Amino acid sequence: MGYKNLGGIKICNDKGIVIDGNHRYITYLLAGIEIEYIIWTSSLCDEVVLYKEVEIDETKDWDEYLYDKRKFIKDKDFIESYNKENKNDFFP
Repeated sequence: MGYKNLGGIKICNDKGIVIDGNHRYITYLLAGIEIEYIIWTSSLCDEVVLYKEVEIDETKDWDEYLYDKRKFIKDKDFIESYNKENKNDFFP
């Protein structure tokens, strides 16, 4: 089944950068899908980074960030350890 089009790519003509849709942009290029460009504005802090300058880490297992693999601090444990370290200065 799959998707034929995931939506347009928002770009800033002034800076020549993709504002929204970086992953779709690469996907469309790899799949040979025609790209719809939507003219948009960028923030003053958006910096220009060329795709050819982006380093890709092929060894990092990004699945370790899945929700079921996350490690959470339990509130009770945190409060108890904080109390011990700070001699109950903050929590009564």
